[in-house]
This record gives sequence, C-alpha cells and structure tokens, in this order.
Amino acid sequence: MKYKEGKKPEWYNSTTIARIKPIISSTYPDCDNIAFTDQQRTDIFMQEWKHFEQTDSLPNLMILSLPNDHTAGTSPGFPTPNAMVADNDLAVGRIVDMISKSKYWDSTVIIITQDESQSGWDHISAYRTFGLTVSAYSTGKLVTSNYNQTSMLRTIEQILGLPPMNIMDATARLMTDCFVTKKNMQTYNTIPNNIPLNEMNKGLFSLQGKAKKYALQSQNEVFNEVDGGEDNAMNRIIWFYAKGNAKYPKMGK
Repeated sequence: MKYKEGKKPEWYNSTTIARIKPIISSTYPDCDNIAFTDQQRTDIFMQEWKHFEQTDSLPNLMILSLPNDHTAGTSPGFPTPNAMVADNDLAVGRIVDMISKSKYWDSTVIIITQDESQSGWDHISAYRTFGLTVSAYSTGKLVTSNYNQTSMLRTIEQILGLPPMNIMDATARLMTDCFVTKKNMQTYNTIPNNIPLNEMNKGLFSLQGKAKKYALQSQNEVFNEVDGGEDNAMNRIIWFYAKGNAKYPKMGK
C-alpha cells in the first residue's frame, strides 16, 4: 500500500503506439490502481500543469482519472469508504483551486463526471449520475437539461473545433445550458477535508458477524480492480458501512 505520507508513487506509463507516446503522462498512476491516493495523483498533475504554464505549452485537452471514490469497500489495509471519498473530493477541489488561479483560467473548462453511476434502482434511474462544468463561463447553478457522456464528448469536440467521430457524437445534444456568454473570473478556494484521509478499515481479527463477512467479500470477491467486482454486493457493503443494520432499499419497479 502507498498510504504513507510523502511517499512518491513508483509508477511509469509506456506504450508501443508511437503517436500516443509523446502525449501521455509517464508518471501518473492509472485508473485501476487505488494503491495510490488521489492526493498523490493530484500532486503529479499539479506539477505537470505548472510546468506547462511556465513553458506556455498547455495541451488543448487533458484527461485524467481520480478513481478512489470507487472505494475498496471495507477491505482491510485500505482507507474507509468515507476517507476514500473525502480523498477524491479534496483532489478535485485542489485541482479546481489551482486552475482557477492560473493564467489559463479564462480559456479553460473542466468537465467532471463519473465513468458510470454504480447506483441502485429506486425512484430515479440507476443510470443517472452527476456532471459538472467548471469555468469562467459556467452558469454556476443547477442545470436540469438531459445530457449524457456523449453530450460531454460532443461539447469538447465543438470547443476544440474537432469533427465528430460517428453519428453518435454528431447527433448528441450540446451542453449549451451549462454556459453563459458573460465571463466570471471568480476563483475557487479548496475546502479542507473534515474526514481524516488516513482513517483505515478495521482488521479482520477485530470484526465479527456481518462486518467480518463484508470485509472478507471486499478483500476477496468484490474488489479485484476498479469496476472489476460485483456492483450489487459492493453497494450492500457500502450501505452496511454507512447505515449499519438499517434495511437495504428495495429495487424500484
């Protein structure tokens, strides 16, 4: 585990595709590896951003993953779900803070979403998740328009002046309701976490009953890699962690 303060991730990315090699980060840990904290990922990204800013060489498009809000359930040796979500929230806040105070703020938009909702069926669709646009031209308020990830892709293409790749993104709805024409250069200040990021899951020997069952599941069955386990089982584990023996919600019809 890399959950030690100040320990730099030992990571190197490589590719055999020549066109990609010059544009990938060689040191940013991939999205399937939650042995690193999102703070460590953020440190690496911020260092690269500052280099781009100093050399006036910022890429037109940057894509990064902050995967730790997937959590590792209650697997021993990992931070608690609360701590991992707090780690993720703080990482996003630090990145927005830095970019909003950079010289590129008035020409940058940050688009944030989850790779999938991993939700459960209740009174809303399990496919629904959140999306955020952060820029000097964002509306700064709730938008109820129906957008999806293809909408995000088409919006990015339009901003960069790129043609669509196929009919799916060509016909996707642009996220115009998320933006205004009047610039607002207000910056963002990071909100400190109120949950310790080093709050760890309990060891197996200190657990019993359902808590031990779910810890074993988290360790051996549910979580092999990000999105590599059983979502329903993971949802039940997270519910038990947060709610104890409260009744698990029924699936909607």
